[in-house]
Amino acid sequence: MSYTAICDVLKKERMAADHLLAEQAKAEYGDGFSSVFEYRRGGEHLVRDKQSAIAKHYHSLQASD
Repeated sequence: MSYTAICDVLKKERMAADHLLAEQAKAEYGDGFSSVFEYRRGGEHLVRDKQSAIAKHYHSLQASD
C-alpha cells in the first residue's frame, strides 16, 4: 500500500471511531449533553457539533473519572 492509501484507511477508521463515541456520548448524557459539551467562543456559548471534538472531550471526561 502507498503512504496515501494507508493514511486514507487510518482516517476512515478514526472517523468511524469518533462517530461511535459521539453517539455514545449523546446517549449517555441525554438532555444534559448540551451543557456538558458546550464551549465558549467570543462570549457566546456553543455546543460541540464536530464528532472529533465530541470524541476528544468525551475521552477527557472519561479519563478524569
